Amino acid sequence: MKEKQKKLSLRDLFHILGSKHQVSLLGVGMIGECLGNLIDKRDVPLEYAETIKKAISDLQIIKKANKESDTLLNEIKDTVYKKLNPDKITVSESRDVEFKEKN
Repeated sequence: MKEKQKKLSLRDLFHILGSKHQVSLLGVGMIGECLGNLIDKRDVPLEYAETIKKAISDLQIIKKANKESDTLLNEIKDTVYKKLNPDKITVSESRDVEFKEKN
């Protein structure tokens, strides 16, 4: 017997995508902060400190790309909302995406 899939509006999808994007951005920031705290410790060997600095630099690239993608997402959303009613267009939940955030 097939399980009935929940229908989500286009507005729901944009909201879910925005939430997942926010989780990603917060995660990058928290990891960067933790790595920065490691560098502040005086007993970190130099070779580890250099690797940590490189990782922080790479995280900044990810953070910048994440912020740019947020701008693009908002542009797409605004364009779509002007042309379509986001509450009347629905899609079935994808089995590959978790739609509810874990508490």
